[in-house]
Amino acid sequence: AQAVFLNNIEQYLDKLIWQYQNWQKVKDNGKQFLLEVMSRANLRNFYVNLYCTDKDGQVWLLDHLLDHFLATEKQSFMTLLGDFGTGKSSFALHYFMVQAQRYLQDKSRRIPIFVSLKDYRGQLNLETFITHEFAENFKLSFSVAVFQNLALQGKFLLFVDGFDEMASMSNEQETILNFKDMTKLSFENLQFMTQAADR
Repeated sequence: AQAVFLNNIEQYLDKLIWQYQNWQKVKDNGKQFLLEVMSRANLRNFYVNLYCTDKDGQVWLLDHLLDHFLATEKQSFMTLLGDFGTGKSSFALHYFMVQAQRYLQDKSRRIPIFVSLKDYRGQLNLETFITHEFAENFKLSFSVAVFQNLALQGKFLLFVDGFDEMASMSNEQETILNFKDMTKLSFENLQFMTQAADR
C-alpha cells in the first residue's frame, strides 16, 4: 500500500510541476489547475522573490531561510504571517514547487504536499480533512495508517495555505481550535498522539 501511495504522489507532483511550467498553455486550453492557487497567476514567469529580516538583523531570501529551517530539524512547525495580499500563497506555491522538484530528483527528501484551507468552514477535523484532500482533490487512494506511518518517519513537508481565509469564515473559538488542530501535523505532536493512543 505504501509503494502505491508513494508512486501516486510522484505522478501527482509530476503533473503539478508540468502545469506550473506550462501555465499559459493550461490557461489557454481552459483546463483546470490541480491546485486552485495556481490559477491566480503565472508565478513561474512572474514570481518576485521575498526577503525577511531575522531577530539578529540578518536579511534572508525567504527561500534560504526556509531551507535553513528545514535543515536544522529543531522544530517541525512554522507559520508565515502577513496581511491579505502580501504574497503568502504565492510564496507557498513557489517554494512548494521548488521542494517538489527536489523530491523528484532525490526521493530521500521530504514529500511536499500542498493543501488549501481557503474554502474550509467551521470546526476542523484533521483526519477527515486530510482524507478528503487526498481522495477528492488529489485523486489519490489514501490510507490513514500509511499517511500516519510516513508522517511519523518525518517523510512529509506539508504546506497548509489559506488559514487566514478560513479564519475569516469562523468565529474566534473555532479559529483557535483549528490552529491547535493544524499543529497536530507537526512531528512532535504526531509522536505524542501515537504514544497516547498506544497506552
